[in-house]
Amino acid sequence: MQYKTLTQCTDYLYGLTNLEKNLRDDKAKACYTLDNIRQLMNVVKNVYPDLLTGKKVMHIAGTKGKGSTAYIASSLLMTHYKTATFVSPHLISPTERLLLNLTPINDDEFIRLTNELAEIVDSQMPSEKVIPTTFESFYLMFLLMAYHHHADVIVQETGLGGRLDATNVIDSDVAVITPIGYDHTELLGDTIEAIAGEKAGIIKGGQAVIAPQYYKVEPVFKRQAHSVRAEIHYAENEVKCEYRYSDGGYDVSIEECHIRLNCLGDHQVNNLITAFDACRILDPQITQYVKEETRIILPPGRIQIVRTTPPLIADTAHNRESVDTLVTTLQRYYPDVKWLVLSSMAADKDYRYFYKRLSEIADKFIITSLSSSKVSNPKIIADYAAQLCETDFVPDTDSAIRLAISQNIPLLVTGSFYLTGPVIQFIMHNS
Repeated sequence: MQYKTLTQCTDYLYGLTNLEKNLRDDKAKACYTLDNIRQLMNVVKNVYPDLLTGKKVMHIAGTKGKGSTAYIASSLLMTHYKTATFVSPHLISPTERLLLNLTPINDDEFIRLTNELAEIVDSQMPSEKVIPTTFESFYLMFLLMAYHHHADVIVQETGLGGRLDATNVIDSDVAVITPIGYDHTELLGDTIEAIAGEKAGIIKGGQAVIAPQYYKVEPVFKRQAHSVRAEIHYAENEVKCEYRYSDGGYDVSIEECHIRLNCLGDHQVNNLITAFDACRILDPQITQYVKEETRIILPPGRIQIVRTTPPLIADTAHNRESVDTLVTTLQRYYPDVKWLVLSSMAADKDYRYFYKRLSEIADKFIITSLSSSKVSNPKIIADYAAQLCETDFVPDTDSAIRLAISQNIPLLVTGSFYLTGPVIQFIMHNS
């Protein structure tokens, strides 16, 4: 079958086993392995033996900041290299996962890649046929895109964990570990050491860059690096950086490079330091390519100022560490503001800590549902939030978005990619 529209393609891709939808599903858990993707990679390489030939690879894992770090590293690298970037999940369109010089591929190319993937999957012997998961499909499509466009560099972030993530099917020139926190404990383990061990699984030799960490997990990284004879670099010790905040962003000096970060939050400066160190390892000449006042592209929905008056902030925070950063940042830059908070969370998240922390800056909560792509229990969240401050429960997502925006007061949208994306899309279509 030939898929002719983006909707047909997404129906096909999301009709596969989807780990992103519900990690508690036993069928999905059984697919959290490298077995499938290894076999599928062999099939793809039979078609394209030089799939990865000549490409430098940066692999990024972590709980917090890996998407931003991937964008920042790509921003630096694409000053000299054609750079293919793989990120997940998306906010509005699945094309956002497959980036060429940080520009999403267009719908027509997404359709072509979906059809090419389907043909490769169908080319397997019936007795040996392996069906990819949704995430594996996106990743294979990304590799095909990077091949067809002759990308020089691949920057890829893991989808879940590291050791068993589909992206770990290929080797990297530099592995990057951003801050580790408590997330996806049902698959990665319920201790910070276990989670760090899973993330550290992308270190398979060569060079590794470690970002500043919240928890004392460095021994985990050292053990993994020692076991594979990898060299570890601690970004904060390797990169000398000066910065100052002005006009809604940061002017950053790293060695002779002058870089502009238009964002809120010192954590993004840390992400820049980590990305810069990784890029310099990938190519020691990177400082020659990063020109005066290089501007960094950041992914949407990271403490993003969607509207200035009254302020509307969209953030994809969904765990302890990210909500801590969100609250601390807003307390710093909007010290006198109490927010209407439009929010929902996936069923597997620690909602109690999340909303307790948000209540420090909230005037009122509007709790709603997530899209059908993600399992949520909004009534449970609403009942808990009501114990913290005034709360409205509006199950219909579209109605909740319209209600929140119509209030014309400071609005914070957070809790999930699957809510932040629709709000940004609504603003785009109604501005």
